Amino acid sequence: GSSASNYSSITWTSNGTGTFTDQNSLTLCTYTPSAADIAVGTRILTLTAVGNAPCTTVTSTKFITVYDNPTAVAGPNVQTCSGNGPVNITFGSSTTNASSATWTSSGTGIFTNPNSLSTCTYSPSAADIAAGSVTLTLTANSLSCINATATKTLQIFSSPTPVAGPTLFTCSTSGVINITSGSSSTGHSSIAWSSSGSG
Repeated sequence: GSSASNYSSITWTSNGTGTFTDQNSLTLCTYTPSAADIAVGTRILTLTAVGNAPCTTVTSTKFITVYDNPTAVAGPNVQTCSGNGPVNITFGSSTTNASSATWTSSGTGIFTNPNSLSTCTYSPSAADIAAGSVTLTLTANSLSCINATATKTLQIFSSPTPVAGPTLFTCSTSGVINITSGSSSTGHSSIAWSSSGSG
């Protein structure tokens, strides 16, 4: 958008300490902000047009604002059981220099509060449970810079499904009876039998 007319030469300058290339061009000039420019955030760029004699030199200015890149931290991986329902996935998550944050999944589960870093939950779908895990992605959205992303894994264990089997009948004089007929269990690390009585 820069232009000049009726000049003998033009030059770009800055009140910062960044680096120019093609400093005398209206179409090719670039500016690389320095660390000091980034820390300050805004610098003034000045276009100076040297007039054809006997005219004087004229200047025009514009601002360049330097935004910090966003960062995203998804936090540690999460584990849940298939029967637990919604699980809060936000522990350890954070963003900086972001206009907003968004959680997404490689699976087909359902989010609540997907833009929250403290209350977002995820309910695994049947397909997620069958797969055993999904990748959750936290995106730090920026209005001016490239978005930043970070991921964590939600591992989904099948809930245990104990089956005690059919009702048993015995006589008072029969003594010890095997109670395991028809019993089964899946998704467990261990099993234990207990009684409402005192036997």
